[in-house]
Amino acid sequence: MPVKFHGGVEYLFSPLTDGDMDELDLWARAQMVRVAMEAVKDQQPRFQAAVAATAARESLIVSWADTSGTREGVARMIWQSVKRKHPTVTYEQCQSHARVPQNVDACLVAYGELNKVPGLEDSAAPGGDGKDADPSSASSGSA
Repeated sequence: MPVKFHGGVEYLFSPLTDGDMDELDLWARAQMVRVAMEAVKDQQPRFQAAVAATAARESLIVSWADTSGTREGVARMIWQSVKRKHPTVTYEQCQSHARVPQNVDACLVAYGELNKVPGLEDSAAPGGDGKDADPSSASSGSA
């Protein structure tokens, strides 16, 4: 799916694979640990080790979705979405694109359209077509 950025640059976005989502999640976890370690960089090594262990353990519940509302999270999603078809595009370029609100909006739309899970679209949601999706509540037709 083509996405045109402010300034005229256009990239083809690819749907994200499970591997891509794993990479995004690992990136988000590493960010959490990096921030924790930066906060204690001037502390004693023993304290740093304890913080590292805690941050690593706590980061296991973090996913990319937790960072998707941040400029860095959007930049990482852009890069993950374009690198397959544009291998020379850098993460730093994607960070620059993520600083422009119109670019962020366009990228989030593309991400949403490309990565929908079949059967979970709004029209397929229970009650989305005006019919009750729960077969147990349907009338059996016998009186």
